[in-house]
Amino acid sequence: MLEQIQFNLTLDISDYLKHQLYIASISPQIKQKRRRSWLMTALLFILSAFILRDNQVIFYYFVFFTIITIIFYPFYSRWRYKRHYQQYIQNNYKGKIGQSVQFTFLKTDILAIHKDSESRISNSALHSITELDTHFYLRLHTEETLIFPKEKIPDVALFNAYLNQVAEEYNIPKVEALNWQWR
Repeated sequence: MLEQIQFNLTLDISDYLKHQLYIASISPQIKQKRRRSWLMTALLFILSAFILRDNQVIFYYFVFFTIITIIFYPFYSRWRYKRHYQQYIQNNYKGKIGQSVQFTFLKTDILAIHKDSESRISNSALHSITELDTHFYLRLHTEETLIFPKEKIPDVALFNAYLNQVAEEYNIPKVEALNWQWR
Protein backbone atom coordinates (compact mmCIF):
# COMPACT_ATOMS: atom_id res chain seq x y z
CA MET A 1 0.00 0.00 0.00
CA LEU A 2 1.12 3.56 -0.66
CA GLU A 3 2.62 5.06 2.46
CA GLN A 4 1.18 8.57 2.55
CA ILE A 5 -0.44 11.24 0.39
CA GLN A 6 -0.80 14.80 1.64
CA PHE A 7 -2.33 17.96 0.17
CA ASN A 8 -4.33 21.05 1.08
CA LEU A 9 -7.84 21.47 -0.26
CA THR A 10 -10.24 24.40 -0.40
CA LEU A 11 -13.79 23.74 -1.59
CA ASP A 12 -16.01 26.35 -3.23
CA ILE A 13 -19.75 26.56 -3.89
CA SER A 14 -19.49 24.71 -7.21
CA ASP A 15 -17.91 21.68 -5.50
CA TYR A 16 -20.71 21.43 -2.95
CA LEU A 17 -23.32 22.09 -5.66
CA LYS A 18 -22.07 19.29 -7.89
CA HIS A 19 -22.18 16.91 -4.94
CA GLN A 20 -25.75 17.90 -4.01
CA LEU A 21 -26.91 17.53 -7.61
CA TYR A 22 -25.24 14.13 -7.93
CA ILE A 23 -26.91 12.89 -4.74
CA ALA A 24 -30.27 14.24 -5.96
CA SER A 25 -29.84 12.54 -9.34
CA ILE A 26 -29.31 9.11 -7.81
CA SER A 27 -31.97 9.43 -5.10
CA PRO A 28 -35.07 7.38 -5.99
CA GLN A 29 -37.25 9.68 -3.86
CA ILE A 30 -36.13 12.84 -5.62
CA LYS A 31 -36.41 11.19 -9.06
CA GLN A 32 -39.95 10.12 -8.21
CA LYS A 33 -40.85 13.57 -6.84
CA ARG A 34 -39.59 15.30 -9.98
CA ARG A 35 -41.40 12.84 -12.27
CA ARG A 36 -44.63 13.13 -10.25
CA SER A 37 -44.48 16.93 -10.30
CA TRP A 38 -43.96 16.87 -14.08
CA LEU A 39 -46.89 14.52 -14.66
CA MET A 40 -49.21 16.32 -12.24
CA THR A 41 -48.55 19.68 -13.89
CA ALA A 42 -49.23 18.24 -17.36
CA LEU A 43 -52.35 16.43 -16.10
CA LEU A 44 -53.62 19.62 -14.47
CA PHE A 45 -53.35 21.49 -17.78
CA ILE A 46 -54.97 18.73 -19.84
CA LEU A 47 -57.74 18.27 -17.25
CA SER A 48 -58.38 22.03 -17.32
CA ALA A 49 -58.56 21.89 -21.11
CA PHE A 50 -61.23 19.20 -21.06
CA ILE A 51 -63.23 20.84 -18.27
CA LEU A 52 -63.24 24.13 -20.17
CA ARG A 53 -63.56 22.62 -23.65
CA ASP A 54 -66.77 24.59 -24.37
CA ASN A 55 -64.66 27.72 -24.85
CA GLN A 56 -62.43 26.86 -27.80
CA VAL A 57 -59.83 29.58 -27.07
CA ILE A 58 -59.34 28.42 -23.48
CA PHE A 59 -59.31 24.78 -24.59
CA TYR A 60 -56.46 25.40 -27.05
CA TYR A 61 -54.69 27.58 -24.49
CA PHE A 62 -54.57 24.67 -22.02
CA VAL A 63 -53.68 22.13 -24.71
CA PHE A 64 -50.81 24.40 -25.78
CA PHE A 65 -49.54 24.68 -22.20
CA THR A 66 -49.87 20.92 -21.74
CA ILE A 67 -47.55 20.39 -24.70
CA ILE A 68 -45.16 23.11 -23.46
CA THR A 69 -45.13 21.48 -20.01
CA ILE A 70 -44.42 18.02 -21.39
CA ILE A 71 -41.51 19.35 -23.45
CA PHE A 72 -39.96 22.01 -21.19
CA TYR A 73 -40.78 20.98 -17.61
CA PRO A 74 -37.63 18.82 -17.25
CA PHE A 75 -35.48 21.87 -18.08
CA TYR A 76 -37.41 23.98 -15.58
CA SER A 77 -37.10 21.26 -12.94
CA ARG A 78 -33.32 21.07 -13.43
CA TRP A 79 -33.01 24.84 -13.10
CA ARG A 80 -35.28 24.93 -10.02
CA TYR A 81 -33.41 22.16 -8.18
CA LYS A 82 -30.05 23.70 -9.03
CA ARG A 83 -31.19 27.07 -7.71
CA HIS A 84 -32.61 25.43 -4.57
CA TYR A 85 -29.33 23.66 -3.83
CA GLN A 86 -27.30 26.83 -4.49
CA GLN A 87 -29.36 28.68 -1.90
CA TYR A 88 -29.16 25.73 0.49
CA ILE A 89 -25.37 25.65 0.20
CA GLN A 90 -25.04 29.41 0.67
CA ASN A 91 -27.18 29.24 3.81
CA ASN A 92 -25.84 26.04 5.36
CA TYR A 93 -22.20 25.79 4.29
CA LYS A 94 -21.05 29.35 4.98
CA GLY A 95 -18.38 28.20 7.40
CA LYS A 96 -17.00 25.53 5.07
CA ILE A 97 -16.76 27.43 1.77
CA GLY A 98 -13.27 28.73 1.13
CA GLN A 99 -11.77 27.07 4.22
CA SER A 100 -8.50 25.25 3.67
CA VAL A 101 -8.19 21.71 5.00
CA GLN A 102 -4.99 19.69 5.02
CA PHE A 103 -5.61 16.04 4.19
CA THR A 104 -3.16 13.26 4.93
CA PHE A 105 -4.00 9.81 3.64
CA LEU A 106 -2.28 7.13 5.70
CA LYS A 107 -2.36 3.33 5.46
CA THR A 108 -5.42 2.94 7.68
CA ASP A 109 -6.72 6.47 8.22
CA ILE A 110 -7.54 9.79 6.65
CA LEU A 111 -6.36 12.75 8.70
CA ALA A 112 -8.08 16.11 8.11
CA ILE A 113 -6.62 19.19 9.77
CA HIS A 114 -8.69 22.37 9.75
CA LYS A 115 -7.68 25.66 11.37
CA ASP A 116 -9.86 24.85 14.41
CA SER A 117 -9.97 21.07 14.52
CA GLU A 118 -8.44 17.77 13.57
CA SER A 119 -10.31 14.66 12.43
CA ARG A 120 -9.11 11.12 11.99
CA ILE A 121 -11.32 8.89 9.84
CA SER A 122 -10.61 5.20 9.67
CA ASN A 123 -10.63 3.73 6.17
CA SER A 124 -13.07 1.13 7.49
CA ALA A 125 -15.56 4.00 8.04
CA LEU A 126 -15.82 4.51 4.28
CA HIS A 127 -19.11 3.31 2.86
CA SER A 128 -18.46 3.98 -0.83
CA ILE A 129 -16.12 5.74 -3.22
CA THR A 130 -17.56 7.53 -6.23
CA GLU A 131 -15.57 8.94 -9.13
CA LEU A 132 -17.13 11.53 -11.43
CA ASP A 133 -15.34 13.19 -14.32
CA THR A 134 -14.35 16.10 -12.05
CA HIS A 135 -14.64 14.84 -8.46
CA PHE A 136 -14.08 11.99 -6.05
CA TYR A 137 -16.68 11.45 -3.29
CA LEU A 138 -15.80 9.40 -0.24
CA ARG A 139 -19.06 8.58 1.53
CA LEU A 140 -18.85 7.56 5.17
CA HIS A 141 -21.12 5.19 7.07
CA THR A 142 -22.48 8.28 8.87
CA GLU A 143 -23.83 9.52 5.48
CA GLU A 144 -21.33 12.39 5.39
CA THR A 145 -19.24 12.78 2.24
CA LEU A 146 -15.71 13.98 1.71
CA ILE A 147 -15.48 15.89 -1.57
CA PHE A 148 -12.28 15.96 -3.59
CA PRO A 149 -12.24 17.98 -6.83
CA LYS A 150 -9.75 16.43 -9.25
CA GLU A 151 -8.49 19.83 -10.38
CA LYS A 152 -7.36 20.58 -6.80
CA ILE A 153 -5.55 17.27 -6.23
CA PRO A 154 -1.82 17.53 -7.02
CA ASP A 155 -1.47 13.96 -8.36
CA VAL A 156 -4.84 12.53 -9.43
CA ALA A 157 -3.36 9.23 -10.66
CA LEU A 158 -1.63 8.60 -7.32
CA PHE A 159 -4.77 9.55 -5.39
CA ASN A 160 -6.89 7.24 -7.58
CA ALA A 161 -4.41 4.40 -7.02
CA TYR A 162 -4.68 4.99 -3.25
CA LEU A 163 -8.49 4.89 -3.43
CA ASN A 164 -8.40 1.69 -5.49
CA GLN A 165 -6.15 0.04 -2.90
CA VAL A 166 -8.39 1.17 -0.03
CA ALA A 167 -11.50 -0.03 -1.88
CA GLU A 168 -9.93 -3.43 -2.48
CA GLU A 169 -8.45 -3.85 1.00
CA TYR A 170 -11.60 -2.78 2.88
CA ASN A 171 -14.10 -4.20 0.38
CA ILE A 172 -15.59 -0.76 -0.33
CA PRO A 173 -17.70 -0.37 -3.48
CA LYS A 174 -16.20 2.02 -6.00
CA VAL A 175 -18.62 3.64 -8.42
CA GLU A 176 -17.33 5.20 -11.62
CA ALA A 177 -19.83 7.70 -13.02
CA LEU A 178 -17.45 9.45 -15.38
CA ASN A 179 -20.25 10.42 -17.81
CA TRP A 180 -22.64 11.72 -15.15
CA GLN A 181 -24.48 14.95 -15.92
CA TRP A 182 -27.16 16.80 -14.00
CA ARG A 183 -30.49 16.03 -15.67
